[in-house]
Amino acid sequence: MSDPPDKPTFTLFSNLPTELRLQIWRLSCTPRVVTVSWDIRTQNYAVHFTTNPAILQVNSESRAEALGKVYSCFFTTHPVFFAPALDTLYIARNRYMGYADPVRNAAHNLKFAPDIVRSLAVDHVSPTERKEWETYSKWCLFKSFPQLDEAYLVLGGLERDNYLETEKEREGMGQHQTIEFVEPHALSVSANKELDDFVESWIYDLADEPGLDKTVEFDERVEENKFLTTILRARRGNQWKRLWKCREAHVTAYGSEAEWWSTERRSELGWVDVPDYTKYRTRNGVRYYRRASQD
Repeated sequence: MSDPPDKPTFTLFSNLPTELRLQIWRLSCTPRVVTVSWDIRTQNYAVHFTTNPAILQVNSESRAEALGKVYSCFFTTHPVFFAPALDTLYIARNRYMGYADPVRNAAHNLKFAPDIVRSLAVDHVSPTERKEWETYSKWCLFKSFPQLDEAYLVLGGLERDNYLETEKEREGMGQHQTIEFVEPHALSVSANKELDDFVESWIYDLADEPGLDKTVEFDERVEENKFLTTILRARRGNQWKRLWKCREAHVTAYGSEAEWWSTERRSELGWVDVPDYTKYRTRNGVRYYRRASQD
């Protein structure tokens, strides 16, 4: 008798009714965070920590169903697959320029993205770090995405620890990386205060922004953008909090780290078990994974 396979397989999948197979393919699509930032050298948006959805590479049937029913495309220097109902577009802050002119022109630089993006994430910027043009740039950014249903304010954004600059170096170590959003540890107090401060400062700063017609109410300026309209009309209450959410961004790295692990003592690693029988540790905001069986 031959040994059982390492992983169970379902060899009768191709015999299932077509309608059922297609439904399974669609349900196999999982949410992703598609991360982009402005690259000063190329003068274009670069995509980080984002791989093509696995469903597009299984077979021709899965690819056709995913492209026909789930995924659309927007363009930077190359096509980026994006599922409007599942994915979040994360525009990371440039550590040198902040949110500057390229963000205001996102509709031009990220071709077709404003037509399909429903969930958008931006970095929180403290008042001591915020550059004078950033408030207005963010306003223009959100105004250019008329289909938004929700937004994320990312605490401790990627640019703070040179994540974007060292991405290629980590890839050279044989790692595969993704971005995931997790709820802040102190969500009930500090994160909600971050949201309050952000929205209040946004409205306060924009009151004196050049280029805005001061004789026109905020509500009228954004009448064609349902997201901004809801935010500004609810600014005296808490209704806007159902649209804004606070999250922390973690770079999740998978790959060969055997030598690196051996240089650390387990007591210093902060190991956490996760359901799929892996363990992870966090170092400077980067979440590294390995199989638990390697212990």
